[in-house]
Amino acid sequence: MSGHKVDIREPFSSELKIRGNALKLLIFRIYSRLYHQEALEEKSILKLKVTEALWSIIWCLQVISFLWTSNLSIENWEENMIVWNAIGIFRLDNICSQLGTMRECLYLSFTITFMLGVSMTCLAICIYCSLSVAKLFGILRLFFNFWLIFFLIPSMAIYSIFLKYNIWPQKYISEYKENNQEDFEISPGLQFTIVLALITNFPLLYFYNQFTSEIRHSESTKTIKAKAHSKIDCHIAIFTYFLPIFFTLFNESYIIYFQFFMMIVSIIIVAESEMLLPYFSLYYNLMQNLKLFTVAIFSFGFVLGYIMNNSLLIIFIAAILGPISAAILVQLTIKLQKQINLADLADLKEINSEYELEKKLRYWLCLKDTEHKDEIIQIFEKFIIKNNNRGKFQIIWVANYCLYTLKDGPLAKVKLSKAKTISSWNLEADFQEYLLASAILGICNKNINESSSNESLIFINYYQQLNLIKNKDAKLCTHLLNFWEELTSSRPDLNGLKKRLEWINEMILYLNNQYIKLAMEFPGSRECLTLYTSYSNDIIYDYEKSNLLENKLRGLNNLNSANAELKKLSFFNESSGILIISGEPDSFGHILFANPRAAEIMKNSIFSLEESNIMDFIHTYYWKSLKQELKWLIHYGSSSQIEFSKGFFLSIPGRYLIECKGKAVITSIDNNICFILNFQIKQIRHQAALLTDSGEILCWTENFSELAGIYNENLIDCNIKDVFTEIGRYGAEIIFQSQNSQATLVASHIDIYKFKVFYAILRNDHEGIPRWKNENSYNIKKEKEAAYNNSLNQGKSLKTYEISDEKPLKSEMKLIHSNSNVSLVYHENNSVSKSSDARSQFLSKKKFFKMLVIASRSINILHFAFILSVIFI
Repeated sequence: MSGHKVDIREPFSSELKIRGNALKLLIFRIYSRLYHQEALEEKSILKLKVTEALWSIIWCLQVISFLWTSNLSIENWEENMIVWNAIGIFRLDNICSQLGTMRECLYLSFTITFMLGVSMTCLAICIYCSLSVAKLFGILRLFFNFWLIFFLIPSMAIYSIFLKYNIWPQKYISEYKENNQEDFEISPGLQFTIVLALITNFPLLYFYNQFTSEIRHSESTKTIKAKAHSKIDCHIAIFTYFLPIFFTLFNESYIIYFQFFMMIVSIIIVAESEMLLPYFSLYYNLMQNLKLFTVAIFSFGFVLGYIMNNSLLIIFIAAILGPISAAILVQLTIKLQKQINLADLADLKEINSEYELEKKLRYWLCLKDTEHKDEIIQIFEKFIIKNNNRGKFQIIWVANYCLYTLKDGPLAKVKLSKAKTISSWNLEADFQEYLLASAILGICNKNINESSSNESLIFINYYQQLNLIKNKDAKLCTHLLNFWEELTSSRPDLNGLKKRLEWINEMILYLNNQYIKLAMEFPGSRECLTLYTSYSNDIIYDYEKSNLLENKLRGLNNLNSANAELKKLSFFNESSGILIISGEPDSFGHILFANPRAAEIMKNSIFSLEESNIMDFIHTYYWKSLKQELKWLIHYGSSSQIEFSKGFFLSIPGRYLIECKGKAVITSIDNNICFILNFQIKQIRHQAALLTDSGEILCWTENFSELAGIYNENLIDCNIKDVFTEIGRYGAEIIFQSQNSQATLVASHIDIYKFKVFYAILRNDHEGIPRWKNENSYNIKKEKEAAYNNSLNQGKSLKTYEISDEKPLKSEMKLIHSNSNVSLVYHENNSVSKSSDARSQFLSKKKFFKMLVIASRSINILHFAFILSVIFI
């Protein structure tokens, strides 16, 4: 039998992946709130150091106690029994064994483990349901730390030993002296419970070591617990978890193998820790290395003592060689820590791992001084490109550097967008990505006055909210119209009308609250106030509120008109044109969004602009250099924005050149890199023309030819040097008679990226030329050009971009926030017209809908029936 085979595994695996991601996100939310960075910052450094020292000593003694066993066959072993009995009291299971209360100890371990599990489950439910449980976080943190220090290792030993002697019964319990098999016999139900407890302990321990800190270099000066990564901590956690299990398995006949295993693993982790030094603090690195090294020394003593059959060797190695070796280790750690602070940015050629890269750059990343930001970002980007975007940590480190040190949220979001495309099995990297995305989302929700440096992120968030309200408003009008159609039908469905009326009431309340919230967050937004005024007047018939909003809107319009020339270049300035263009290689320059002011300046409709490419409105000669500047910014820029100090020239097809002042801000929306162009028409007293390097006129402003005395409708074939033969060099001034006054011409150039864009300026006031030169001085970044040229010499050129002429479908131009389903632009081309059509049709039946809204406010069936009867009569 042949035919097409339907594979049911793909939808199943897809569903499994979705559920797994949802569970992972919930775990991230739990730990990000439970161990919030601000809650963990301690003011007392001494307290932190003492706590860490005590914790390390207790952990070390608990682990060392596993080296001893009651059937250890070494000569004269009994003479040193008192020492190991003293060490054994740091484990609760040893104390219970001496007291003969092993069952009670088992039940206590069950209670603590499942209390933790239930607490975390309840916390997950509360967070999922958005319930406030802030007071429980501190208590749960203390309980968690208490379990880790005192109960984790003993409870693991108890579970393993009880399970072992119920699977393989023995007359004598070798792990504990003077204990019999009868003390460890439990029912199958308890055995299953032990398995559940063992399974529960692992994620609790592993997640604690991965999800309780942020790998932010900016934290190095705030807390001594700050670290670059948790790789070593996770290895120690795995070692701690499996140690009691291996002790139980190998204790009976292979104790020497267990001791050798402890020695080898400890030495490996110490060596790895010495190479990476994960903590920024020398003290924490020393504590971590010393506790592991102590375990390695004692393990070595037991192995050598067992081989030589001499118990004194253990004491000799632990008491004499141990301190000497530890002193050498301390000096080595101090030396390696100093080498980090002496790292040279120029000596970073042969680096193969991201951890080694971080260690070399750690000193510079921890500095508050941003003098070397260009070099740092270029080093990271070259490493990322070299490794084909494999590994998230280097992206997280540089994104955190951009956000917390450079205070540049848009640039951090661009860096983070690269991490979103990398599939990783490293949970810590995913968690750090989540924390960073949450921090950026927090910036987006700030008021514009609180975070002016991240204005572009706040602007995008504002437009997302505004377009959501527009869509909901249109949906409400559509439902009102559908209600009318159902009501006037031959057989209206009264139950359906009642449900629709309830939905209308809920939507009216929702929209009113959203309008109030948005108007309070952005009180200077004329578009928001206009929509809210219309909503109050036409939808909810609150004329008093509508009049207040109209007065406020009128005052805002008057203020904008009075201060039009004083307005700064801002995303929330109504006189600014805003364009969002794609920065992706396959659609570079395509316009994804345009505001009404941009359409007005560029003499096009919003719909036409959003179907175009920015290169259609910028002359090819100017665009060539600007495009390379924008591409350079994507990879190697240390700032998210470029200011066009000497003008931003728009060449409107079939029209004249328009000179604007503006800036371009790079950011990322839905993991797609894009640029936000913010520009205004420049208030100028001169005329301008773009030139080639030989002086040929490419395009010009409206009155350029008249002021220059060139009475030619088309200047394309003209050369500025033919008209003004006195031009000898660029930058020289030429004074000539134009009409009834003197005019001055200056031929100059703009340095953009590696290119010179030549242009000519004409003014009819000679005194204004020096002032124009001072006001329009262009800040050329010599160090950036030198850095780029250096990268070219080293063969590390920019990633090649292939600019496609094919324009993407409008449905593909989705600009959606990473943590929201709200689109920045409508997904359908005619959604705006649909919204206005729905509102127009709604207003045509205003008298009826006024009664309907009054009824919907009360949702009273008698009122509803009364309105129906009035309408039908």
